Amino acid sequence: ASEVDNFSVSVIELNKDHRRIVYVWTTNKKSHTERVNSGLTKENNFYSFCTRKIRDLMILFPTARICVDSQGGGVAIREALHDDGLLAPGELPIWEIIEEDKEKDSDDKSGLHILELCNFANAEWVAAANHGLRQDFENKVLLFPQVDISTIALYLEEDKADGRLYDTLEDCIVDIEELKNELCLIEMTKTQNGYRDWE
Repeated sequence: ASEVDNFSVSVIELNKDHRRIVYVWTTNKKSHTERVNSGLTKENNFYSFCTRKIRDLMILFPTARICVDSQGGGVAIREALHDDGLLAPGELPIWEIIEEDKEKDSDDKSGLHILELCNFANAEWVAAANHGLRQDFENKVLLFPQVDISTIALYLEEDKADGRLYDTLEDCIVDIEELKNELCLIEMTKTQNGYRDWE
């Protein structure tokens, strides 16, 4: 999927009575290759590069939970998050959450147990996620940042002052706006066998 789709990270701030989307980052193999070729990263492995971004974001945003797809690229991210060779000094390996009713081989491993695997191919999970997300929007429990021209201009100046070429504040705003657009385009249909599908 990384050849066609973007790998994305959404950071959600948890508050007592609501949640806020505060940061979105997207990349793909083409963008990663450009960074490698221009010397902006020495990490040749795409998923290791993405994992490093997650760990860098954990420094900025105290992290209670990391949710990843249990299939495809999510497997590579899960493995990279506890790969000793990818840990910077002082970093801890990240393992799956410990669940009382579901014993896993990683339960006794030392490190952070904050990783939750989500099966995006499971029809029940997808239905619950979509209905829950819609309800959160309608009840204003999940909020997006307000974006206007002055905010973008301010971020452009800050990006210039800090010399950012990639992962700019402007990029973050564009990614958040694109996320809003994509969420507005979701349509619910029914498959031939009667399951609901969200495209």
